[in-house]
Amino acid sequence: MITRSEAEAIVLDRLNATADASHRASILDAWLRPYGWVIFYDSEKYVRTGNDFDRFFGNAPFVIMHDGGVHTPGTARAAEAELAAFEHANGLASG
Repeated sequence: MITRSEAEAIVLDRLNATADASHRASILDAWLRPYGWVIFYDSEKYVRTGNDFDRFFGNAPFVIMHDGGVHTPGTARAAEAELAAFEHANGLASG
């Protein structure tokens, strides 16, 4: 079972592996689900400044499964709706 810190590290490793210093990501929030973690992120600069011009736009949260699988739901709807659709499509209960 993956811990929150492990899930966050997976996301940051993926996002920051090739990012220059001005486009690095930072974790905003994490939701525990029975199947894994839903990790929300934005730019480090936005987290520091709060300025909307510094945000990443169109970023979907990552779903880090307890077995290590990584998924990204869509961005067409609010995060809650996209997550519900992901759960439904994959036969997962949100608990």
